[in-house]
Amino acid sequence: MNLNHDCVRDLMLAFEDVPYGETPTMEYFLRLENLKTYPMEDVLYCTEKLLEAGYIELHRIKAWGMPFDGIFREITWEGHQFLDSIKSDTVWEKTKSRVSSTVGSASLQVLSALATSITAKLLGL
Repeated sequence: MNLNHDCVRDLMLAFEDVPYGETPTMEYFLRLENLKTYPMEDVLYCTEKLLEAGYIELHRIKAWGMPFDGIFREITWEGHQFLDSIKSDTVWEKTKSRVSSTVGSASLQVLSALATSITAKLLGL
């Protein structure tokens, strides 16, 4: 299965919107408008990969009829650093454009590093 980078970004933005102390399940996120545009399998797969990468904390639970479910706890420090690098729409579009025109695809770490570099150039650093 492919990792959909746009879905990863939209998930991280959705996770960021959860008020501190609230613990929604994945079912909550699957109903959000910006995530409804992706197949459920993409959202769940991207969530698993964000969990594996250490970008989010999620308590996994077994749910009837779903590949997995979980209770979202929080974005980790690493997750916030990743999200901060790709949050800007301008930076995200420039990052995706540069990756697709140069190498075709890249890891989340490479996307983050490239987005950070683009942000620095936009700021004149």
